[in-house]
Amino acid sequence: MAQRIVIGIFLTSLLVASVAMFMGHQSLAKYFAAPALAFSGWAALGHLVTLDDEAPGEWSNPEGSKAIWKRSVVELIIKVVVFAAVGIAFYV
Repeated sequence: MAQRIVIGIFLTSLLVASVAMFMGHQSLAKYFAAPALAFSGWAALGHLVTLDDEAPGEWSNPEGSKAIWKRSVVELIIKVVVFAAVGIAFYV
């Protein structure tokens, strides 16, 4: 349930900020994009901090599967790309 709420806030923030940017209100777009930037940064940083848990043989991967480790690294890359895209789109 909480995940749906966070995703809803993220998408709403992006939508409203995009509309504000399209209408020429860059300062309002930055204001409205702040939750999207915060949530995407929080997700990327949190994943980075706990990345070692999914390494083969560690806490979340006791059977030593390299597929779990590779999937986790790919997910981290996607989260970092989303964070960078939101930052570049609204703050650069």
